[in-house]
Amino acid sequence: MRRRFRIAGSVVEFRLAHLARERLVCEALAHIETHLAGDPDFTFHIWDETSSGISAPSLEDFDKTLNVNVRAVFVAAKAASRHMGEGGRIINIGSTNAERMPWPGGSAYAMSKSALVGMVQGLSRDLGPRGITVNNVQPGPVNTDMNPVDGPNAASMHGLMALARHARPEEIAGMVGYLASPEAAFVTGASLNIDGGFAA
Repeated sequence: MRRRFRIAGSVVEFRLAHLARERLVCEALAHIETHLAGDPDFTFHIWDETSSGISAPSLEDFDKTLNVNVRAVFVAAKAASRHMGEGGRIINIGSTNAERMPWPGGSAYAMSKSALVGMVQGLSRDLGPRGITVNNVQPGPVNTDMNPVDGPNAASMHGLMALARHARPEEIAGMVGYLASPEAAFVTGASLNIDGGFAA
């Protein structure tokens, strides 16, 4: 899947790719660099629907969660950094569950999102000398097809939040837009919650 659109004067290209496979990532990034003018910034949204508590899921499910939520982020960031110079931005979409997992069955998922916090800190040190920033956006509940505002779990999630509602997708996009902007040139190695106080 590939879509291209314009936001605030910038061209944005959305691509659906298997980010755990380095060859496919490199091909997608090379295409973007060829067809978009200037030095592109990259935002990675990598998701896995597997729920892994300690008793029920298999080690295969555990490994899948790590491959999708941790390894794929590293593969994508490594590949993207090859196409970047001074002022480049790598922005990962993580989860507030890195800081708070209030339900059983989410141990592997929460651990995988917590791993991104350390990864982003390390990558910011690796890429800082090249003028590239690396940050992690950690949303709480967002009104999407996978987690709709009128879904069966909405009330229980809202009961844990300071602002008892789902985020709108454009609110998450606003945080990403800030991190990609010149105003955020001194922000790196950060994991920023945008969760309505879910983790407060």
